[in-house]
Amino acid sequence: MNLKVYVKYFTYGLFGVAILLVVWFFIYPIDDSNANFLYSLFLVVSLFLYPFSRCFIQNLACKIVNRKVWGLIIGNDISTPRLEALFSFICLMLAIPFGGGYALYLLLRMWLIKPHP
Repeated sequence: MNLKVYVKYFTYGLFGVAILLVVWFFIYPIDDSNANFLYSLFLVVSLFLYPFSRCFIQNLACKIVNRKVWGLIIGNDISTPRLEALFSFICLMLAIPFGGGYALYLLLRMWLIKPHP
């Protein structure tokens, strides 16, 4: 994963978090300040880990299913916006366990594998 991919998926996650925050605070407000704080904290952490989660799930799916088939299932064409939205929502909800684990894996791999001169 590079910075360009991270920024692209971070922006996707930002839109999802914005929608969830509007629903939580304006459409169905809850007066419990502890619940509001925990929900906001969960969304902020998920927002930063969302790009890692999305890349992890895509890489895992490409290993299970052929990359060509995965491109047909989750494409960027106009025919699959609902499936893309569902995939993005699932990645956002699984961002803390999967994204955190994948980010830790990438960091450890970067630190442990030194480039050879």
